[in-house]
This record gives sequence, C-alpha cells and structure tokens, in this order.
Amino acid sequence: MRWIKVWVKETLYGTTFQELNPAERGIWFSLLLLAASKTNNGVVEAREGVPYPLEILAFELNTDTDTLKQSLARLQSVGKIERLPNGTISIVNWARYQTTYTRRKEGGNA
Repeated sequence: MRWIKVWVKETLYGTTFQELNPAERGIWFSLLLLAASKTNNGVVEAREGVPYPLEILAFELNTDTDTLKQSLARLQSVGKIERLPNGTISIVNWARYQTTYTRRKEGGNA
C-alpha cells in the first residue's frame, strides 16, 4: 500500500490554504495521489513518459477541463508543479511528501 505524508499544521496554515482556492486544493491533493500511485513517483502521467490528455485527466479527477486548466496554471504559478518538456506533470519537492520508510527503501536520505 502506498501513501504520502501531509503535514497537518503546515498545510492548514501554510501556503497551500493561503494560495489556493478549494477547487485548486482539490486538484493539488488529487495530483499528489496520482503521482504516488505510479511507479515513477512524483510524476503524473498516463504511462511512463506519456502525459494525460487534459480531458482524460479531468475525468480521472472528477472535474471539468476548465477547472483543471485553471488549477494547473495556478499550481504551476505558485511552484507546486512543473510541466516537463513531454507534457507530464511533475510534483515539485516530491520527496517532502514521502515517508521516511519510502526514502530509506529507495536509497534516499531519511
């Protein structure tokens, strides 16, 4: 079972709630979950190296394409995501959302 950590106080009182409206936060947390669900941790993609078409990603996240477009633009402008050259979405600072166990298992620092 995969999971991510979310710092409660820092999330509630930090930049996530200050910079993002409720729809944008919903997209943000959904992207974190999608990024954790694939083998290439930290990247949201349909399959390795293949970005989600916008309509498919909107369907996966149970939202409309306009809300998704606006949210992705906002997330990118505040530095939470970046679009890779191939169009996939990368979570900035992905390691911060990982457990100590996951980082140790994968050979990273705890």
